[in-house]
Amino acid sequence: MLTEPEQDELRRLCDALVDETITPIDHKKLEQWLVESQEASAFYVDYVDVSAMLILQGDQRSPTEVAAAPSVFATDAGQGAPVPSLKISWFSWRPLTAAAVGIIAGMLTTTIAWAYTGLKTPEVQRIEIPLMDPGFEEVTTPVPAVIPRALNRWNGDPSHAVSSGDSGVKPKQGRFMMKMQPVEDRRFSRIEQIVDVSHLVPAKGGAVEYSASIICDGAVNQSKMILVLRAFTIGNDEISGSTEKLDDQVTSEARKTVFIPPGSTDWKTGNLRMDLPENTKTLVFAIAAVDLPKASKGTARYIDDIKATIVTTQPAEVQQ
Repeated sequence: MLTEPEQDELRRLCDALVDETITPIDHKKLEQWLVESQEASAFYVDYVDVSAMLILQGDQRSPTEVAAAPSVFATDAGQGAPVPSLKISWFSWRPLTAAAVGIIAGMLTTTIAWAYTGLKTPEVQRIEIPLMDPGFEEVTTPVPAVIPRALNRWNGDPSHAVSSGDSGVKPKQGRFMMKMQPVEDRRFSRIEQIVDVSHLVPAKGGAVEYSASIICDGAVNQSKMILVLRAFTIGNDEISGSTEKLDDQVTSEARKTVFIPPGSTDWKTGNLRMDLPENTKTLVFAIAAVDLPKASKGTARYIDDIKATIVTTQPAEVQQ
C-alpha cells in the first residue's frame, strides 16, 4: 500500500509529466517506480483516467487540483491504490486506461507526456503586435496630440519628447527613449497608440500581453506609472479621427501600476495581460505618468522597449 507521502510524491511527478515540466531526474524516478511497484502503476492508471476526462471536458485543472475538491483520488478501504470518485460513467474511459497500461509496459518512453492518452496538447500561438516604433527610434518630436485620434503612431502630450539620454539615464535599448514630463494644470500625462488587430485576434477572442520598461530620474519620493489596455469591437475607421470619448465603446480594460522606488537608477519592466472578448478589432496601448509630489517636481520619467503580443490557444484534440 502506498503511504500518504508516497501518494503525494507520485501526484507531483504525474503533474509534472502532464505539464511537460518534469526533469530528467524525476522522469527516471517515475519510470523506475512504475516498473517496480504495482500500486504505483495502478495509481498512475487512475491518474491518467482523471486527466483524460478533465481535458476532454474542457477542465483546465490538473487531477491533483481536482483532488483538493471532493476527493478524486479517494482510497478504497480494501485496496492500496486510489480510486476515482468523479460522478461520471467510468467505463467510457477504459480505452484511455488501456493506453496508459501499454505505456507502463513500455517503461515510459520519451514521448510519454501525451502518447499515453492519445491526446494532443493545446497549441499556444504567440503573435507579435506590430506596434509603430516600440523603442521610440523614429518618432517625431514633439509627440502629436491624443485628440483627434490617429492609428499606428504614438500620440500624447506636448511635453513629451524623444531623448537620447541625460542626467545619467540612458536608453534601455537602441539610441532613444521617450521622456515624459509633467503637464501644467493636470495630475497626469500620457502617451497611447491605437492598433488595428482585427487580422490577429481570432473571432473567439484570446489574450494580449503588454510590457514597457520605465525609469524615474532621481525622484526623492516613490513614483508610479500606469500601463493601460483597452479593447474595442469597433473598427479603426470608426476610431481614426474621432474626438469624442469612447468609454461606452470599451469591451475590456485592464491596468497595471508600476511603482518606482525613490532614487532608483534601474529600469523596471511593467507587465500587463488582458483577456480579449470575441470579435476584438482594435486595441489601445497607453501609459500614464502620475504627477510627482512637489519635492520631486522637475523629475522626468522615461519609457522604452515596449512590447505587445496576441496569445491564442487551440483546444486539445483527441487523435483518432
